[in-house]
Amino acid sequence: MKSYLFSILFGIEFLIKDGIKCSHYEEQLFKELFQDYNPLIRPVKKLDETINVSFSIALLQIISVIEKEQVLKTNVWLQVKWHDYQMQWKREKYGGIQSIRVPPNQVWTPDIVLFNNADGKYEASFKSHVVIYYNGDMNWVPPAIYKSSCHIDVKFFPFDEQMCELRFGSWTYNQHQLNFTYYNEIERHVTIKDYVVSGSWDLMDGPMSIQRPSNETDTLFDNSYRHDRVEFVCKLVIRRKTLFYTVNLIIPTVLISFLSIFVFYLPTDAGEKMTLSISILLALVVFLLLISKILPPTSIVIPLIAKYLLFTFIMNIITILCTVVIINYNYRTPRTSKMPYWMRRLFIDMLPRVLRMERPLKDEIKNEDERIEQTRINYIRSSRVISIATPPIMNSDQSLTTDNEEEESEMDSFLTKEVYEAVEDLSFIANQMRSACYYEEIRDDWKYIASVIDRLQLYIFFAVTSFGTLSILFNAPHILSVVDQNAILKKWDPTFGVNIQEENLMNMLFGKESQYNALITPIANTSEPLDIYFGLTLAQIINVYEKEQIVKVNVWLQLRWHDYQMKWNPDRYGHLESIRVPPEKVWTPDLMLFNNADGNYEVSYRPNVVISSEGKILWIPIAIFKLTCTINVEYFPFDEQKCELRFGSTGLSASQVRFGWYATANSMELSDYVSSGTWTLLDAPAKILIIQSTEPPFESRTEMVFFMIIRRRPLFYTINLIVPTLMISLLSITLFCLPNDAAEKVTLCTSILVALVFFMLLISRILPSTSLSVPLISKYLMFTFMMNLLTVCLSVASLYLSHHRILILTPVPNWMRIVFLNTLPTYLFLHRPYEYPEIRQRRSTTINSPVFIRKLKINQMKLPIEMHYLIEQFLARSNDIKYLSKKIESDTEEMQIYNDWKFISLVLDRIQLFIFLIVTFIGTIALLQIPKLFESHRDII
Repeated sequence: MKSYLFSILFGIEFLIKDGIKCSHYEEQLFKELFQDYNPLIRPVKKLDETINVSFSIALLQIISVIEKEQVLKTNVWLQVKWHDYQMQWKREKYGGIQSIRVPPNQVWTPDIVLFNNADGKYEASFKSHVVIYYNGDMNWVPPAIYKSSCHIDVKFFPFDEQMCELRFGSWTYNQHQLNFTYYNEIERHVTIKDYVVSGSWDLMDGPMSIQRPSNETDTLFDNSYRHDRVEFVCKLVIRRKTLFYTVNLIIPTVLISFLSIFVFYLPTDAGEKMTLSISILLALVVFLLLISKILPPTSIVIPLIAKYLLFTFIMNIITILCTVVIINYNYRTPRTSKMPYWMRRLFIDMLPRVLRMERPLKDEIKNEDERIEQTRINYIRSSRVISIATPPIMNSDQSLTTDNEEEESEMDSFLTKEVYEAVEDLSFIANQMRSACYYEEIRDDWKYIASVIDRLQLYIFFAVTSFGTLSILFNAPHILSVVDQNAILKKWDPTFGVNIQEENLMNMLFGKESQYNALITPIANTSEPLDIYFGLTLAQIINVYEKEQIVKVNVWLQLRWHDYQMKWNPDRYGHLESIRVPPEKVWTPDLMLFNNADGNYEVSYRPNVVISSEGKILWIPIAIFKLTCTINVEYFPFDEQKCELRFGSTGLSASQVRFGWYATANSMELSDYVSSGTWTLLDAPAKILIIQSTEPPFESRTEMVFFMIIRRRPLFYTINLIVPTLMISLLSITLFCLPNDAAEKVTLCTSILVALVFFMLLISRILPSTSLSVPLISKYLMFTFMMNLLTVCLSVASLYLSHHRILILTPVPNWMRIVFLNTLPTYLFLHRPYEYPEIRQRRSTTINSPVFIRKLKINQMKLPIEMHYLIEQFLARSNDIKYLSKKIESDTEEMQIYNDWKFISLVLDRIQLFIFLIVTFIGTIALLQIPKLFESHRDII
């Protein structure tokens, strides 16, 4: 047991000693490696040697694709390898140590940045340690979260496929000083060993390529930042997963588009017909708002889903227009409209057969000859009855006196008069019944025509909607394809070195014996200012935030000046013409953006400064700037903006520095400009301003002002905002085509009002809350809103005029009859095809008068009992006939008043239709009176 414990203690002591020994070896190795090592010098033995950097990226995750800002956010690991001949040792000498790990600031690392960065973070997110192997190989794998600009092509959204690039390269080393090689010459693809599958995108491919300049550059300082650099391009081909958009966007839109067809299946009398149409319209407006929030407001192409939504929106608008026409036909009567012969022939005789519609048979009255024959038979029967009853009466009357004969003659004449009046009343009732039957027959014909048009449009809209749905949606190239993730790998082979002459030069310029101070302005003669040549390269207009009045741009600052202390003889340092040092080592002008909007006044990334042997210094920092810009939205979305980038120094006066143009005089450099899908760059002038101070010591300062004149691409807003607004404004005119009896009239008014409120809310969220000017689209929306409110008011007034006057049975005044019933209809192409028969004015005679009753009582004994009963029954029925006649006569008068007021409402509606059509047309034409509306504009690149 003791021997066992002793062996354990001995083993632990051996391990401790060995660990201490290894730590001692590593400390000794560090001292020897970094004793005279300079991390700022490129690791090559000869000046003309090119250091080879093996580069690759390992894709861990596609975090998101921000379509509105056209930005791809990825999580990657940068795999960088190179060779440093100074970092070599013999393993046997240092206890078998094969590799060590050091912070990246202790060794030379290539200044690799992401060129197409979109958030200002050009370098890796975390500076991990560099692994150094005994043979001099260096391995550095820093992680990074990159936001890179990517042109998002939304033509086939949501069945789109995007190809995004990550462009890496050295910012200061040219192709003769730093060269890229593939990590793995066989597999030139992005490494996806640790890739986490995205829930929104499928990774289709990830090829890599190295882009080298084709021409040899002549002047280092004029072209090195652009023409003489090697770029490592990683392309990510990604395809959107469509399940989310199919379930939440496409299927509801398709169902809504087919639901609008069933509007024609509803009965025309149903008030839900227009309600369903307007509800579908509002649902489509909500989907349009959703799409406008997701997609970038690019006007280069129209997205597939936007095409389909616009198609469905237009079809729904046409559905509402057709429904208005159908309701108009359904409520037509013989008293307001005359049916043309061709319409009867087409919609009653021909189309129902084609559409397989059967009209229920009506109980038709027999022809006039049969009616007359029946009357003759009844007359013969009645005459027989009278002839049988009359002889006894005549025999009894022979013995009467002359007075009785006179009274009897008076009674007979009265009876004859009463019979005539009764027959006349019966004829009046029959005529009124025939008129009512004719009215109902023509009214039913109009309703039947409305149902035939409904059925015809049902078939037409079903065919058009089906064809449109299939042709638009199946136009997407990858709609039915199934994606399988492919493994994409790429690796690089390293080769690197260092130069001793560059180390000596660095010691001479910045060593302990050097008197150089980076805080002092490099002016040899204080009487002359330092010349600084300044230029600005516009890489991208990332976004314009109208509400905050901020413009976000990606720019490169181009600075060149002369430092008399940074000179050397190239022959003494191995023909070394230039070196690259961090900007903290040398004096740099304290330039800043005066009109900054987020507090980041300086550049986002400070790359190395290139120093030539003649003392020329070149510095090209990169920046993502947010600048304030007064957005003039008067002509939105056909607006043109002029934004400024005002650069200057806060500590240097015009007597100390003098600014000049770097390469392009009085203009921005646009050779690397990436066109925006939302804005067209019309011009980019620049100027230098000398501003005199108004306070002591009254020194002047210099400002470099760069202008961006940009014009909005209006296609996105035209399709998603202006065209729907125009359709809604024209749709409100159709209200005056609806009859006043239709309950859908006010429903359509209020629904259009709600749709306009939706668009006004959308505009208020986009545009800034400025009171300097009213945007053009807001003017037009307000114009349409006011026209719609006026339409509602006039519709209410028309309904009041129609219903209130009818309820109180007020006759039409004579002046109104002359104006609205006789004069205006002629000019408005209105005709009243049905005229009421003139109501007879006759003296009413009461049958139960005292004289008649007295005469009957005198002659009661002279008549047979059967005649007494017949006369009593005849008198009773005669009173009933008179009551019916007066009742029908009263109803006819009321109906005439009703139809007069109804026709006046129709005339007023027609007048308002023409007036509103003219006013809306003029207002719409005024919308087009925009300067340079129809001019074609392209980016000046």
